[in-house]
Amino acid sequence: MKAQHVVAGMTLSAMVAVSTPAVSYAQTTEGTLQAGSTGSTVVLLQNDLNALGYTVGQADGQFGVKTTTEVEAFQKAHKLAADGVVGAATWKVLDAAAAALVTKPIALSASSKAAKSIGVKHIYYNNELITSPYGFTYDNTTYMPIWYVMETLDKEGFTHTWSGNVWNIIVPNTASQSIDYSDIRYGKGSMAIAINGTVVARVIGVTHVDPASKSTTTFMPIYYVEQALNRIGITSDWNGTTWKMKSNASQGGGGSTTVPYGNVDLRFPAPGSITASSIDSYLSKSAYQGTIGSPLTGLGASFIDAQNTYGVDATYLVAHALLESAYGTSAIAQQDNNLFGYGAYTDNPGQDAGVFPSDDYAIRFQAWEVRNNYLNPAGSNYGAPPHSPG
Repeated sequence: MKAQHVVAGMTLSAMVAVSTPAVSYAQTTEGTLQAGSTGSTVVLLQNDLNALGYTVGQADGQFGVKTTTEVEAFQKAHKLAADGVVGAATWKVLDAAAAALVTKPIALSASSKAAKSIGVKHIYYNNELITSPYGFTYDNTTYMPIWYVMETLDKEGFTHTWSGNVWNIIVPNTASQSIDYSDIRYGKGSMAIAINGTVVARVIGVTHVDPASKSTTTFMPIYYVEQALNRIGITSDWNGTTWKMKSNASQGGGGSTTVPYGNVDLRFPAPGSITASSIDSYLSKSAYQGTIGSPLTGLGASFIDAQNTYGVDATYLVAHALLESAYGTSAIAQQDNNLFGYGAYTDNPGQDAGVFPSDDYAIRFQAWEVRNNYLNPAGSNYGAPPHSPG
């Protein structure tokens, strides 16, 4: 029997493990299901029923009373024998109805005029800036790259799978009991959002070149992502440029555990206590070779602006600049505004060092370099620690 479903398979014991939901375009043969049936095919059935407005709630793979009731309602609406048993006749009608919800993906070229107002957006989580990806408006709706949203949710301990145009958000066991699976009904779309294997939204997804990574990236409409996140206790405030997410108390407070000017995790921004003024205060009191106060004092706003623009931890930028420029006292820092050692090779660093228009420019360039080549999956040094480019 031909089917075109949102398919989700999972280990059913207390949702201990969740595998990747997928949109199947191959031929699928379903057996007969009825009350008492269990397994991944029941999950498939439950997701399809939810999609068509016959809400069973969580697709848990258990064919119970609620699933039976909704199957009977579907059968009555389509003039089938309303016996609650999903056999060949019911599957045929269900397959056709579910397939009608799947639309073709939209692929926009880098030069497409359909993507409008392309620009840097900012995503905060519990009042901390996490990342600053590019977004755009398509068909009067703002689209954001899903990879960066995943990166933000990683702060709270979520994990993710992406397969068959389905983004599956796997919620930590400590928070899984509070998921809202009520009133699930979604329309047509080329991509889907699932929570622990239960599809909660089907959206019109778009692939487009990410201006930051220069790689083709999946974008989803922010409105529907916000609605999905509401189900796991994450509220959103969006003003067209800045997206502020906030978790409820039951999921913990999140927050960065980085140590200012020490070891930092570049996936996250500096703690909220790190500001332009606090950076300048630190620099003004820093000691190097018996001298108090760094020439970099006054650049606090540049470090914070670079963080806000590219989502690269300001504490890292400060630490790297201090290391490579001898606290701002080196000749190439003083003469060439080269704070990060670009081109300053060991053999002849003074002659080979690159020249920057200003210290501010050098800081922003370093943030851009780290974001594109170290923090983006398509980057040439993704996963490696940033090092001196000299």
